[in-house]
Amino acid sequence: MPESVTDRCTKAHEYVWLMAKSQRYFYDAEAIKEETSPETFARALRGVGENHKNVNGAPGQPVHTMSSPRLHGEGAPANPTRNRRTVWNIATRPYAGAHFATWPPDLVRPMIQAGTSARGVCPACGAPWQRVVEWTGHVNQREPAHVPGNSATKTDSTGWQPTTVSTNKWIQTCDCPAADPIPATVLDPFNGSGTSGTVALDLGRAYIGVDISKEYVTELAEERIGGTQIGFGL
Repeated sequence: MPESVTDRCTKAHEYVWLMAKSQRYFYDAEAIKEETSPETFARALRGVGENHKNVNGAPGQPVHTMSSPRLHGEGAPANPTRNRRTVWNIATRPYAGAHFATWPPDLVRPMIQAGTSARGVCPACGAPWQRVVEWTGHVNQREPAHVPGNSATKTDSTGWQPTTVSTNKWIQTCDCPAADPIPATVLDPFNGSGTSGTVALDLGRAYIGVDISKEYVTELAEERIGGTQIGFGL
């Protein structure tokens, strides 16, 4: 919530906890990737001389492919997307209903996209279908002389990593007999005005919402969720 304070910094963030019940869990990183910073592309094209001070790795850091010797403009463009960072900049959204803590849909969307399969789940056991991601090679096609062997598997903080392509292919992750998947189910035990439900249905998921307030369910959520256009498919 906005706050007016003068004796400390204004709090500009809240925490979102992404929790799982087991050590191995479904997470679709490709579905919530964000755009790479424009500065990354410019940095990728800068030349690096053989005698650059960090060509063998900056002090205290491992050797990075970003520091490999190359002519100006020789570096291939970096990935257009990158793994989503832990800070999400999301604008608030007005809501005219009688609910004081409505989440912006853009806050809910990446949670659902990352935690549930867009293809669906096994109708027998509920196991999610997994997205197929193809590795297409390294963004810097020149093999650094100072790195033994092929550096195509190197990854560093600059975003220089093997390029991936999210395909329209999906695989079943369980041993159940082959069957068409059904939509994954999103459960919100604090349904409120139904923001999670509208986003879940819009993304083609099934939805179960629970709330202690009958007024929230009958006067707010049913109206919002009932007007959501349901679409499922790829």
